Amino acid sequence: KGTEDPFGNLLSSILITPTPTISTILDTTSFFTTVTVTLTREINIFFHGKKLPTSILETEVQVQTVTSTLSRTMEITPTPTWQTVTITPTVTQPPPSPTPAGQDINALLAQQRKEQERKALIVKLQKEQERKALIDKIKSLN
Repeated sequence: KGTEDPFGNLLSSILITPTPTISTILDTTSFFTTVTVTLTREINIFFHGKKLPTSILETEVQVQTVTSTLSRTMEITPTPTWQTVTITPTVTQPPPSPTPAGQDINALLAQQRKEQERKALIVKLQKEQERKALIDKIKSLN
């Protein structure tokens, strides 16, 4: 609901509440590390005819790349703001009154057709009266 100023304008305030957005943040870290790996092999050694299982240990240094990724999801909600709207009324002119040119053309054509039919009927009646009068005149001569 709004208020009206001295000029007739309507002033209204509207609270604009933006839609929150979801944002995902990725943090990726990579680094090198050295790992010492011990390889064990079992072999059999025969000593004085006896089989003796023996382990041979071998160490190897390996360089490895380690990558870790951390992800965070955040909801970002913008601050609502007020917006003032001014509505200025305008005077609307009434529609023009219909003119004969704007009337329904079919109605005008129907009216014209009826008038032509009426005139044709009058002419027909006049001819019939003339014919009867002529017949009466001929009968009276006989």
